[in-house]
Amino acid sequence: MKTWALIAKQGETAALSVLPAPVFDREKLRDIKGLENVFLKDLQDLKKDGSLAAWDLSGRPNLVRAMFCISPEEIRRLCRRTTAGCSPYSVACGLVWASLTRARAATGLRKKMFGFVTGCRSRVRQALPATYFGNCLRICCVEMEREELVRGRGAAAGPDAIWKVIIRLEKGAFDGAEGWVRAVADYSAARSLTVAGSRNLGIYGVDFGWGRPRRVELLSVEKTGAMSLAASREADGGIEVGVALREYEMKKFVDAFVAELGEAE
Repeated sequence: MKTWALIAKQGETAALSVLPAPVFDREKLRDIKGLENVFLKDLQDLKKDGSLAAWDLSGRPNLVRAMFCISPEEIRRLCRRTTAGCSPYSVACGLVWASLTRARAATGLRKKMFGFVTGCRSRVRQALPATYFGNCLRICCVEMEREELVRGRGAAAGPDAIWKVIIRLEKGAFDGAEGWVRAVADYSAARSLTVAGSRNLGIYGVDFGWGRPRRVELLSVEKTGAMSLAASREADGGIEVGVALREYEMKKFVDAFVAELGEAE
């Protein structure tokens, strides 16, 4: 996206003279476990049995979409409440996870699930260059008891659990990869919260020649029920998060979100 924007703004010749050359060498990331065939088979199976249908929420009535900015100071206060020295990303995700769990009525499922995708270029045995042109991602799954999220420390317990999963990646970025796609089916059935976007994408810094975007919204969250996440446009170090909920759920979510931030003061 950044390359496309720079070429559009400065022209191909000028842009390519300052851009680092992309790396296309697929040998730098070898599939020694035969994961490609495993993933393709599992995806075909999921498509046949309709396991992912639970994530298609496009028919929800009275939907309201909203975005919230978590300031750098609020992030610092939330980080201080955690016990694991969490990153801003895990703090923002944990805050939304806890607030959404509080906003929704309890179901028969005691376990609440959270899923996200993270980059592994620097985590593989032979680190890939930042200019590697291709995906090097993994699925991460977090599970917690609902009561842990809705109790007083929800906005701290959630980030702690997310951060511990991220830390474990340093020991083996692709451990358990054979079961990733099948795990997605379980998360779909449980209506797990997932994340779309990343603060590292720098979407507000993308300029095609007519200025930076004033506001970026991911419309896909209306269909998937995911939360969106991006670096804040206005506050350096802040994070924007967005959700699409039914009107009555949104009111409860806002109340819980504000209350969680208030407890961090």
